[in-house]
Amino acid sequence: MPLPAPNLDRTTRENLQARILAIVATYYPAALKLKILSCCHAQLRGVTSRGCRRPLCPGCCPKESHKIAKAQYAKFESCTPPAKPVRLAHEVYTLPPHLIPRIRSKEGFAAWRDAVRDTIRELHGGAEVAGVMNFHPHGDEDITKFHPHFDVLVNGYVLTPSGRPKEHRPPHVHPDDARAIYTRWLVRHLRLSRVEEPRAVDLWYDRNTRYHTNPRKTRHMVRYSARHVYQPQWAWLNDGGTKGDWYYRPHKKVSSVRIYEGRDVIENLLRVEAFLKDKKRRTWFGYMQNRLLPTSARKFRDHHAPGDAA
Repeated sequence: MPLPAPNLDRTTRENLQARILAIVATYYPAALKLKILSCCHAQLRGVTSRGCRRPLCPGCCPKESHKIAKAQYAKFESCTPPAKPVRLAHEVYTLPPHLIPRIRSKEGFAAWRDAVRDTIRELHGGAEVAGVMNFHPHGDEDITKFHPHFDVLVNGYVLTPSGRPKEHRPPHVHPDDARAIYTRWLVRHLRLSRVEEPRAVDLWYDRNTRYHTNPRKTRHMVRYSARHVYQPQWAWLNDGGTKGDWYYRPHKKVSSVRIYEGRDVIENLLRVEAFLKDKKRRTWFGYMQNRLLPTSARKFRDHHAPGDAA
């Protein structure tokens, strides 16, 4: 089972491992606790079977996150012309807090997703861009609060009407204009009244280097976006903590340790799991939708010739 600090000596590793499992034993509900502890102890004995695959399992979470990220990167590779680097843009769309009740239903969540998708398309000049939207229910800074946002990866290649792939260069959009566009689509898809219309929205996109092609950078972007946002293998119980007993190091740096009350953390994480019960955590859009991916990938492979203009 992965540990928060793999380079430590054996005694320290075992102590940290025990404190990770202590979180599960102390705060997880009875039924969930039995399944996850059984899975973790089996992995500690060297059993390499499938495991429970639950997002809150310290043993399974990192493996599942790795599988998801690997699969997502492979899809971007399949929709990249031969001999060309993977080109990705990273964008984040946050839901205004007062609209959170609107997305608790399956229909409301889908409406928000559609608003984000249409915002992406307009920000990219109406181009038929494609990519994946990974839903993040909270950030790294505070795992005790529900902070819904879509972390989006956009492919830097589009398919022309003739079916040939080419590089995509979106027009420059001022951040204020981008926020206005996002607001307009939120109002339309969520059918907001004048009173409900958000006065401010939060979105982010990399305006300076809109698309990244460095393999190390693009792989990191996919790992970051596709991961399970809460990483249980980086948390541990500290009974002697003065500000709380749930310690969490999301960035693997001592200086970035977060300290919480364990009860607050588990209540939020369980609420998130209940919220996501009938909703998609990850959604492909454009020509990279799951049902269209084989057709799109074939066009990238078959309709590209060396020397094609970008």
